[in-house]
Amino acid sequence: MLRLVWYYALLNVIVSPWLETRAQSTSAICESSFSWMDNQQGQSPCLVGAYMMSPCLVEPSEAVVLGLVAGIDVNAYLPPGGSNFYTATTCMCSSVTYSLLAACGLCQGFTYYSWTDWIANCPSNLVSDGSYVDSIPSAVSVPTWAYLDVASGNGFSLQAAEAAAAKDPADVTATAKGTSAPTIGLSSFSEPSYTFSVPSYTFSEPSISIPTISIPTGDSTTTFHTKKKVNVGAIVGGVVGGISAVFAGVWAWMKRQARKAANLATATPPATSTPDLEKLTAASPGGAPAAHSTEYFPTTLDATPGPPPVLYNPDDPATFPDAQTFANLAPGGPGPTLPTAATTPSNASHVPSTGTTGYTPTQF
Repeated sequence: MLRLVWYYALLNVIVSPWLETRAQSTSAICESSFSWMDNQQGQSPCLVGAYMMSPCLVEPSEAVVLGLVAGIDVNAYLPPGGSNFYTATTCMCSSVTYSLLAACGLCQGFTYYSWTDWIANCPSNLVSDGSYVDSIPSAVSVPTWAYLDVASGNGFSLQAAEAAAAKDPADVTATAKGTSAPTIGLSSFSEPSYTFSVPSYTFSEPSISIPTISIPTGDSTTTFHTKKKVNVGAIVGGVVGGISAVFAGVWAWMKRQARKAANLATATPPATSTPDLEKLTAASPGGAPAAHSTEYFPTTLDATPGPPPVLYNPDDPATFPDAQTFANLAPGGPGPTLPTAATTPSNASHVPSTGTTGYTPTQF
């Protein structure tokens, strides 16, 4: 801080001869984009701020606002009081002078202190917000935005000042001692709001045209909308496959029937021929059988099966056995007669005995 004080003191000594001839002045240069801060006389806020400090000085012409230089220990104009370069006076503790010096720092590309920091070393009886208690020099006019309230926002508002300059560019000129904010409601300005719109994108589905098939039906025409393509190859293949399957089934069935008929023909026994009785009796006179021969009496059996046997039922008299059968089956009875076979015995000379032998069936 001591270095900064010596810097301002040395600079003041250098420019003092020039200031004596030019009165209140400034070496600060604002950027062109902040030209709206100038008063109607084209004076920058830095020069107007120098004029607003002069009424509180012993030599008003010594009031000067030096330009800020990058790279030193300060990037804003220092508050009044304490060991700083400026003395705490009604001029320096006014919000009008504070706003002008804050705008002077901004237009050079620097910053500014808050309102509470600016008046930290100011006695309360020297502080004024929204007003200037001293007389405005006749050689200057003050822009209306310098009278905006700074206590509510605790500092200078660049956006509110620019809006006030656009709404009412008139200046406040020299008046009697003690000037306050003009009656234009400048303190009601609020910082502008910024609205960002996001571009909207619309996505639409591609349109698909569906072909139609018209079939004339007398006086009217029926229209069908096809939803998908018909696979003709698949249909033809299915039909051919179905017909092939039918033919294969018929061929297999015929083959099976032919095989079944062949098996039945093989299983049928050959017809039994009746022995030639004449050859059996031709060897001996009178019809006697020849030696080494056996008489054969064929018996014709009925191949037709009889009725199924009837089971005995004590409640059904029709199933009771007859008297003959009952006598044969009774205890001590003769029992059933079994069939016997008579054969012709043979001796060492193999001479057959006279008479005939045969099979006599016995009926139960």
